[in-house]
Amino acid sequence: MTVSSATKMLLCCLVILPVGRAALATDGRSVEAKLAEFLEIARELRHRYHVPGVGLGIVVDNQPIYVGGLGWRDASQQLPVTEHTLFGICSLTKSFTGLVVTRLVAKGKLDWHEPIKTYLPDLDLSDDYAQQHITLADACSHMTGLARHDDLWKNGPVTRDEVLQQLKQLPFETSLRKRFIYNNHMFVLVGRVIEQVTGKSWDTCVRDEIFTPLGMEDSYTSHAEFLSHAERALDYSMGGQVLQPPINVDPAGPAGGVACTPADFMRWLRL
Repeated sequence: MTVSSATKMLLCCLVILPVGRAALATDGRSVEAKLAEFLEIARELRHRYHVPGVGLGIVVDNQPIYVGGLGWRDASQQLPVTEHTLFGICSLTKSFTGLVVTRLVAKGKLDWHEPIKTYLPDLDLSDDYAQQHITLADACSHMTGLARHDDLWKNGPVTRDEVLQQLKQLPFETSLRKRFIYNNHMFVLVGRVIEQVTGKSWDTCVRDEIFTPLGMEDSYTSHAEFLSHAERALDYSMGGQVLQPPINVDPAGPAGGVACTPADFMRWLRL
């Protein structure tokens, strides 16, 4: 769930842009004129880099001025990307998990700086000091010192429970809070903390706290829901020519499992 790994597989992509009107008005042209120019540039770039399809949304001063798509969600059938095309949003999911934590902190159910072991007494890590002292703030800011180890969930069928059980086998690259090291497993751990204090699944919490209040009726957290969607974007590699099976992100759901349409993601962006 980084730019480099995503571009190898996910050449149908979702781009949402927030823009201030003042930034658009510097040369006297209208917003409409600049939008037309932007879309033409986007079309040219899509062709230059062989991206089959792009979902686009643009917000100006908190108001959507464009939502739709360019190119194909299914290149072989030439099915177009629309505002209702479903894209996996990969690590943008982390901001959803972070908001759920933030709301629980605001309600007094969690504390950013309390050791995670307070909420999960059975937490078992290979670094004893980290095991006792890692906080939600550390986990959500990638400052735990744990190396990535993404092969744990990418290389075969595994559950979130099994991912968490294997944390004790994973070596740390550096000590707690010494430096930034990107890590998906820590967001799986944060998802488990959410479940522990709410009594609900992470998936249910995201739906109840974010999707439903914002009217995101075409957004999902499971691989099965993604696969069953009538307008999901297909995955390609080799310059957009070779169809690839979509990666099942369920084992790392709180780190990268959300899927949204451009229309729904605009609601998230405005929030």
